[in-house]
Amino acid sequence: MKKPILTVLALIMLFTACTPAPAEQPVPTEPAQTAAAQLPSQAPDPVTPTAGSAVAAPYTDSRADYTYIMTDERDLKWEEDIVYFANLCLDPYNGHPKLSDRLTTTRTYNDLVTRYSTTSSENFFDPALKEDFIRGINELILSIPELSDGEIVFGLKRILAPLNDIHAGCSLGSYEDPLPIRFDPIEIGGTYEAVVFFAPKGSEDLLGARLKAINGVPLAEIIERLAPYFPRETDDNHVIEIISKYIDNCVSLRQIGVMGEETSAEFTFTDASGNELSRTLTSQHEIDLSKDCTFYSVNGDFIPADYRLMRSDRSVPAWYTLLMGGEALYFRLNTCMVDENFGSVVSEAFAAAAGTGKLKKVIVDFRHNGGGYLDLAESFIPLANAMRDSGAELFVLIDGLSYSASVAIPSMLKRRMENVTIVGSPAGQPVRFFFGYYAAEFTLPNSQLYCQCSRTYGDFWPGYPDGPLQPDVTVPQTYEDFLAGTDSVLDYILDLN
Repeated sequence: MKKPILTVLALIMLFTACTPAPAEQPVPTEPAQTAAAQLPSQAPDPVTPTAGSAVAAPYTDSRADYTYIMTDERDLKWEEDIVYFANLCLDPYNGHPKLSDRLTTTRTYNDLVTRYSTTSSENFFDPALKEDFIRGINELILSIPELSDGEIVFGLKRILAPLNDIHAGCSLGSYEDPLPIRFDPIEIGGTYEAVVFFAPKGSEDLLGARLKAINGVPLAEIIERLAPYFPRETDDNHVIEIISKYIDNCVSLRQIGVMGEETSAEFTFTDASGNELSRTLTSQHEIDLSKDCTFYSVNGDFIPADYRLMRSDRSVPAWYTLLMGGEALYFRLNTCMVDENFGSVVSEAFAAAAGTGKLKKVIVDFRHNGGGYLDLAESFIPLANAMRDSGAELFVLIDGLSYSASVAIPSMLKRRMENVTIVGSPAGQPVRFFFGYYAAEFTLPNSQLYCQCSRTYGDFWPGYPDGPLQPDVTVPQTYEDFLAGTDSVLDYILDLN
């Protein structure tokens, strides 16, 4: 049990209104980077809390001196991490544009090249969001003694979610407690359902089944409970993210009351024939995919590879293969964090395609691609030039798990060349979004939790309508094709005359 004095203090402070810092003054757009923890004190020192007295909440602003209130070693480390996190997000120079009263750089890609051609400055500051952010930080600090490590991590996620910025968040890191099952978000009847695409060995009957409930809680309710912890840059991106990354994790399920401290959960499914299946799954901190799980396959041999070509090689940033006897070049990007070998892969791919003398279609696949560094001039202009010089029909593939650079690059490829057709389903982000430079990525000093905080804004298609980047031809992955082992999007392109 925690110390009585600290508990009393926490109760008093939880019911004390948060006192926001005075409004910051705008600062120059691109000053030298300043570490948040080393900023000079420009705000009054906060009141040092004492037991039994009504005091202001302990955290006020990144520019204020902070007096730590935790005494337990574990709690103090988390308090240090939360304050560090808050200081960086509120940093007047490098903090999030919505939380810092400053002029923020907007990079506008308004020429038909894959680099921005103009910059401007805009103030995105939202004082109400900043007030809510500080209130959330104080509530989290005061609740540390009563929260598990996983609950604290989700507390940080919830504080950032209202920014509706995919580039502002934190990972679960070492606090993950995964279950040996994975789901694909498949659109069925106008809504996304969770379809099993790998399961524990010995449970092959679950592959292709649709998740109905976990411990009796329906999937729709699980998504609703998790929704407050995820940003919404589009109508569906949080649903797709939850299904693909969070409903298979005990930490997430405990956070929303679907699981308690136990390590097993009862999953209920509906198979393709409409039969109900149940299975108790137990968490595994380390999962060896080749030994512990099996991926969906249609030939009866359950092997550690997805039935879709795009998932057949995840070991490199980019790779290629020739299809249709050399008539189609398929170029896959698993990530946009490309390395020094990317240029040679591009050259090799298009040389191999040209060598067949049959090339008719070039397919560049950005689906299930979380993005990466926007090193557009050095890395992707060669790709664009090779696509243009091929003389083939050009297809770019996107889906709801295409984020960041995998939205920006398809947008600019489409604008750069007249014969590019975007195929698939709406991307996970609009063509205008916040992203990071300088202090965008950081690790919390004690927990080593990886976090991101945007500081820049980009417009990758000026004049494009609001909402996610849309395909020219919408071809969702159907449930029927999933069961048949068919990639709906790729087959659509290959079947074109």
